[in-house]
Amino acid sequence: MRLDPYHEDALRELINIGIGRAAATLSELMGTRIELTVPSVALYEFGDWLKRSSTELSGMAIVQDFEGSCSGRAVLVLPRDSGLRMAQILGGVEDGSDELDFELSGILAEVGNIMINGVLGSLANATGAQLSYGLPEFYGEPELAFLSTPVAGAGRRGLLVADAHFYVRRFAVRGSLLIAFARGGIETLMQALCAAEPDAWEAR
Repeated sequence: MRLDPYHEDALRELINIGIGRAAATLSELMGTRIELTVPSVALYEFGDWLKRSSTELSGMAIVQDFEGSCSGRAVLVLPRDSGLRMAQILGGVEDGSDELDFELSGILAEVGNIMINGVLGSLANATGAQLSYGLPEFYGEPELAFLSTPVAGAGRRGLLVADAHFYVRRFAVRGSLLIAFARGGIETLMQALCAAEPDAWEAR
């Protein structure tokens, strides 16, 4: 499953719009400038991607399900050290331990909620999709974010992967935003994307 240049550019632009809105919200919450960029996006068959990437799923993840004309599951995966440091900055912890406690994991869940909603909201606004969102959940083992749910089953096919770079107080964090769509969801998204007016994306 591949993206043609038009769809790749359109998805990158929409995701960057959503990420930019999320960065503005997080900057306000943290009281410091946060820069977020999405240098690349790619589309995979879920099963193929999981086989190739299972050994790379390490760190922590924030998970949020969504339903509507395009249903599925969005997962923000962060390296453990990066996620811990981001939670400590947001929580005002100067010299914390290397352990992620309940409060810090809750902070990361909210970070994921803001980012995922920003991106999904951008996609929904541009395509006219109506989406409802579940509550964000924190996973200490990212692979469980997929394997413990139907997202890994036969009913889930398309996987949109957007690599994201975060810069917080000169601290660089690299993560990935993974959006797994139910069967037919990618096709629905692409059809709506083709019919959308690019000039209206930012304004919606």
